[in-house]
Amino acid sequence: MRTVVRLYKDYDEAEQTMAELANLGLDDRQIGLLTSAAANLANGHRHLNALDLSDVGAVAANDRMLKLLDSRRGNGVLGALVALGIPRSDATSFLDGVRAGKTLEIVTIEDDKEAETVSIMQRRAAVAGGGTEQEVVPVVKEEIKIGKREYTAGGVKIATHVATRPIDQTIAVREEHVRVERRPVGRDAECSDDAFRDHVVEMKATGEQPVVTKRARVVEEIRVHKDVADHVETIRDSLRHTEVEVDEGDGLEPAYRFGEQLASDTQGASWHEAVARAKSLWEAKMPGTWAKFEDAIRFGWNRKRVTTKG
Repeated sequence: MRTVVRLYKDYDEAEQTMAELANLGLDDRQIGLLTSAAANLANGHRHLNALDLSDVGAVAANDRMLKLLDSRRGNGVLGALVALGIPRSDATSFLDGVRAGKTLEIVTIEDDKEAETVSIMQRRAAVAGGGTEQEVVPVVKEEIKIGKREYTAGGVKIATHVATRPIDQTIAVREEHVRVERRPVGRDAECSDDAFRDHVVEMKATGEQPVVTKRARVVEEIRVHKDVADHVETIRDSLRHTEVEVDEGDGLEPAYRFGEQLASDTQGASWHEAVARAKSLWEAKMPGTWAKFEDAIRFGWNRKRVTTKG
């Protein structure tokens, strides 16, 4: 995506360029217009909106330009242009041109239509005979910031529950039984005091029965702990950045401007009368290139003369 900013000498020139760009397929939302309100609203351009901006004054703008200014509310037109990447000095010149009645056009070009759009604007610049063009090429550089985040790398979950198991165990128990036996005896009793006393003989029988006693004993311990170790990770990635290649092209535009300035300085003179001075001045700036650019300089000279006469 590329942005071209151009200052036209009047609204009609900007509108004609806008029409050609529309035929190319550019949407109105890609083209912003800012012009003198007093000069153009009176002409009935219904797609323009009246504004009174602190740093420009009474102007008119289309919807695209309104959105551009609204997105940078509080910074004015100058702030909006600087935010697009335009140097402050150039942005100030654009505002001075709008105050003087010129029209500012900002075009956002899609990559697949860049060449055609630039060609139309350059061609219209040659036909119209003037204007100021600013192309904004954003230089983008990726930066990297490496942080850390935690993630689950596994773990252990331990749960306990009470279970029972049946047992089958034997134990020997003792039982006592008291038996009474009566046996006939035929012997003489001994005569004594004890023979005829009352006697009580008591014998108890005992027995054993199983008694179950339980006790809890810790037979094993399960301990859960974490081992923490640090290690170094090597991050391998790539960062993108914009590489700017400046191609001066065929150098014709500087030659056109030189010819226009020459025509302004030598009003009333013919080309044959001005060519000697032109060659001397050009060779002073661009030694050894007069033969290459003479036709372009003469074209600019003629274009300026035709515009001045018109």
